Amino acid sequence: MINPVRDPLPKHALDRPTRNGGPITLAIVTASPGVPSGTLIAVKRGTLMALLKGAGEAHEACRTALGAGAGFDIHDGLIPASQLAATYGLRNEITQEAGIPTLGFAQAVEHLREAGDQALRLGSVRVQDPPYYFLLFLSVDASSVVACIGVSTAPRPQKD
Repeated sequence: MINPVRDPLPKHALDRPTRNGGPITLAIVTASPGVPSGTLIAVKRGTLMALLKGAGEAHEACRTALGAGAGFDIHDGLIPASQLAATYGLRNEITQEAGIPTLGFAQAVEHLREAGDQALRLGSVRVQDPPYYFLLFLSVDASSVVACIGVSTAPRPQKD
């Protein structure tokens, strides 16, 4: 479980590694039901990996990347799932037409549609080998992953 940090942290505390050597990523919660405004959300690598366990191909690939040390961020700001479903529904069509390899895109869009107007927080994971970018759609308090999309960032051959 991820616990909000309510006491102000000194700036240097944000840069310190945890006991297991991995950094803690922090995000400030803007006004959200049940979570006080200005609350810092601390997400540890191991916790994020646990949230991704067994939920699909994209989740597992992202979890594997995190276990191998891939960098990750939890982004500030909240967006309604319905707005994300519309945006990423179009992006799914575009990536398919362009022949860009993806993981879990259609499944993620469906999960976003099912979430309705629930506010979600975005997270991202970048992988160098193979080159992939994972986009995470998290609950407001980052205690669950609603959806995960993986998109290849490998250079595509030029079409003649």
